[in-house]
Amino acid sequence: MLRGVSLAHGHIVGSRFDYDDPHGPPGSGGLSDMAIFAAFDGLARLSWLPDQPNGEVTAAILARSDAVKWRPTLVPVWFGTTAQYPPFFYLPDVAGYWIGRAAGLHVNATLRLARCLNALLFAAVAAIAIARARRLRPLLMALLMLPMTIALGASANQDAGMIATMALVVAQLDRIAAEQRSARLTELAWCALGLGCIAAARPPYVALLAVLLTAAPGPPGRRAALVASAGVAAWCAVVAIFVMRPLNHADPAAQFFGLLADPAAIPAIAANTIRVSFPTYAWEFIGRLAWNDVPLPAWYLALAGGTLMVCAASSMAGHGLGRRTVLVASLFVIVGIFALLFLDWTPAGANHVEGVAGRHFIPLALAAGLALPTWLGAERLRVPAGGCLALLAAVTPAVMLHHVIFHFYVAMGAP
Repeated sequence: MLRGVSLAHGHIVGSRFDYDDPHGPPGSGGLSDMAIFAAFDGLARLSWLPDQPNGEVTAAILARSDAVKWRPTLVPVWFGTTAQYPPFFYLPDVAGYWIGRAAGLHVNATLRLARCLNALLFAAVAAIAIARARRLRPLLMALLMLPMTIALGASANQDAGMIATMALVVAQLDRIAAEQRSARLTELAWCALGLGCIAAARPPYVALLAVLLTAAPGPPGRRAALVASAGVAAWCAVVAIFVMRPLNHADPAAQFFGLLADPAAIPAIAANTIRVSFPTYAWEFIGRLAWNDVPLPAWYLALAGGTLMVCAASSMAGHGLGRRTVLVASLFVIVGIFALLFLDWTPAGANHVEGVAGRHFIPLALAAGLALPTWLGAERLRVPAGGCLALLAAVTPAVMLHHVIFHFYVAMGAP
């Protein structure tokens, strides 16, 4: 929301700060409203307690937070984890902020309004994507119904718009493949715009622009991919020059030259990352409370994972689009995400990559559906896939509500 308020006041590109304190936070951010920190202060300690449900949310805490008003002036504020992101997917936050200010709403009420706008837009775009998809419809529905996806869709985070946009692009490409034709210029332009916006927000996703070459073979596809790539490169250059600083006390130069000096360390780092973090990635992909801390029940992980597999198998009917291209591009995206966070987030000398979250791969999972092969028996799984989706839709709200109440409002084990 700090980034959204900054954008609402016309500050499209973030700022790089200089601090005298070497132990201070990395200096990126921009002009925003410190009232957001004041509203969050009483709530900040209620999360980040894995396996330690606390039941600390009280009416008094919420009342103090809800009473915080917007301040009349903006000040330079640190929001180093979001300062580099482009404005596209923060527009609902901007609209919510100005509507809230005009209506005299306090900070929390304005945040809830922004989240509602994100949720409505996410739901509308997701519904259009599901309606336009062909063979990938079951898989898209399963991915868009996951607790993590829904939580992001109803947040002020840019992932809400990013995931919805990817779903819409994938659905259109899926329709093109089903009709066994090349993309029309209008379709190509919208797909390039969508993928370009996603890549500007998460640069490793630029590799997926290669799918445009298969959607429209020849000069049209090449031009669309080239123009979108140039736009992404331009935004990344601006961010690199004016905004970015390493996060989490990382040292990109030390990391890079360390790998050059000892390339044999790369397989060990990769193996350690998988060993340490893969179960966490799986949970964060499907859903955890507060995005990162409290896991849902193990049986729910099995239900969601099984639903994804059945829906993926049932989505193998019919024609695909650029399967080999999408597969190779997806591998580039995965490697790029880990490489970027190893350089920009992981402290020098660490033996595994830090900062990667399961939610980073939700848009990729949507796109990777295009790489599914054709299986003649897939049609027989459409009915079981529909049953799994119905069960997931019925169970998810009850599971989430139960865990929210017992983690944040009622101490586990209390009578």
